[in-house]
Order: sequence, then structure tokens, then C-alpha cells
Amino acid sequence: MSELFKSHDGSQGTNRAPQEKCQITASNDLDAVNTWLNEYSHKETTYRTYKKAAERLLLWSIIQCKKALSSLNVKICSTKKVTLSYT
Repeated sequence: MSELFKSHDGSQGTNRAPQEKCQITASNDLDAVNTWLNEYSHKETTYRTYKKAAERLLLWSIIQCKKALSSLNVKICSTKKVTLSYT
């Protein structure tokens, strides 16, 4: 299982910009998500809610889609939207 996570960590995501063009120093998807979440650290309820949703999305992209979060496209995300509406 850890090999799956390693190979889909997003460090080589198809939507990842070259490091010199990035506005944050995240080297993988988890770092990027944590950087984003940190913006809400002062709002405890919002932080917890966003963290739970982000973790689910990250796991869904790796386990279900077998893609890094930074490699998802609109078509794949539309599938997730349908899945969410039934849960």
C-alpha cells in the first residue's frame, strides 16, 4: 500500500507547475494540502471540516482513481461530485 502512496504522492503530478513558478514550497500533494489547510488554522471548526474533506479527496484520488491529487482532471472530479451526492 505504501508503494501506491509513494507513486501517487503528486511530486510528478501532471498539473504541477515547475518549482520556479510555484507560489508555495510544497514538493508533493500532501504538503500542498497542508499549506492550504494552514490558512484556516485559526478557525478550528473550518479547519477540521476542510481537513476531513481534503483527506477524503486525497485518499479517493490515490485509491479509487490511482492518480495523484495534482493529476486529477475535470472529468475525474465530476465523477467524485456524483459520488459525494450519494453519500
